Amino acid sequence: MFPVIGIGIGEIVSFVSALLPKIIEIVGKDLLMFAQIIMGILKGLGLIKPEEDVEDLGDKALQAEEEGITPEKYDSYEEYLKAVEEFEIDPEKSKEIDEGKKLEKGV
Repeated sequence: MFPVIGIGIGEIVSFVSALLPKIIEIVGKDLLMFAQIIMGILKGLGLIKPEEDVEDLGDKALQAEEEGITPEKYDSYEEYLKAVEEFEIDPEKSKEIDEGKKLEKGV
């Protein structure tokens, strides 16, 4: 939780997630740049490992979702993110997933 402003990471993630479709529509072709900015912020906050890549994270999240790993099943966003980061991807499935979808999910 951010004591100065009194909101938690979960609330921030929920807010950003709700706005994400509109942000992606506005950002359009600059999605990669936008994704890198968001990842930089999340890495700076310590929510995402420094070595994690936005496209790889999106790939893991998409494949994990197919296996039933979704945010609703966890008590906190941090627990969900840890489960996604530890998820082992199927390299063959990765080849079939559109890079844009990976970026969007990663953000």
